[in-house]
Amino acid sequence: MIAAIGYKKSLLIIVLAVLTGVLAFATYFIFQPKAADSQAELSTLQAQASTLQNEVDQMRQDFSQFDSKKAVFENISRMGFFNDQNRVMARERFDTLQKLSKIMSARYEIKPAKIFSQDIPLETGFVVMESPITITLTALDDIDIYRFIYYLNYGFPGHITINKLEIKRDGKVTPEVLKEIGQGNPPALITANMEMQWRTMARKESIAPETLSSNTAVQDSVGAQ
Repeated sequence: MIAAIGYKKSLLIIVLAVLTGVLAFATYFIFQPKAADSQAELSTLQAQASTLQNEVDQMRQDFSQFDSKKAVFENISRMGFFNDQNRVMARERFDTLQKLSKIMSARYEIKPAKIFSQDIPLETGFVVMESPITITLTALDDIDIYRFIYYLNYGFPGHITINKLEIKRDGKVTPEVLKEIGQGNPPALITANMEMQWRTMARKESIAPETLSSNTAVQDSVGAQ
C-alpha cells in the first residue's frame, strides 16, 4: 500500500496523523483545562472587581452622607446640644437670660434628668438627657417675657421644647404705677408660667450624680431693672 501511495506521501500522512493526534491531545488535555482555569480565574477577578466597585460606591455614599451630617453635627455642637446639663452652668445661663431680657424676677425649678439611650448605639458612649423645667417670670411689660423666650430658644444650650405657656396681667397702668416707674421702683404687672423640656446629649460617665437625682430650684432670682 505504501508502494502504491509512495514512500514520501506515506511519511507525510503519518506525520500529519501524529501531529493531529498531538494537537488533539494538547487540545483536550492541556489547552482546554488551561482555558477552563483561565475562565474561572477571569470570573473570580470579575467578581472581585465587582465587589471592589460596590465597596468604592458604598464608600462614596458614606462619605457623601458623612459630609452632609458633618454640617448638622457642627450646627448642633454650636447650639450646645452636647452638654451634660450641669446645674451650675444652667443657673448662670438663666441669670444671663434675665439680664438680657430685663425681666424683673424669675423662679425656676429643674427636675432630675431622665436618660434615654435606646436610640443611640451603645459604643458611642452618648445618651440623651431630658430634664423638665418650670419657670415663673414677672415683668413690667409682656415684651420682656417674649424677649426672654427668644433668648431661651437661641441662647440656652441644647434643645428646648415649651409645652405650656401662660401669661397674665396682674395690674393696670395707673397714675400711681406710672409714678412708681418714674421713681425707679416699677411694680410687676405681668406674670408668665412655663413648663418645658430641656434635651441634650452627653457622655454617660460625665453626668454628675446630682443631675439625675435631685431638683435644682432658684427662688426669686432678680434680673436687671
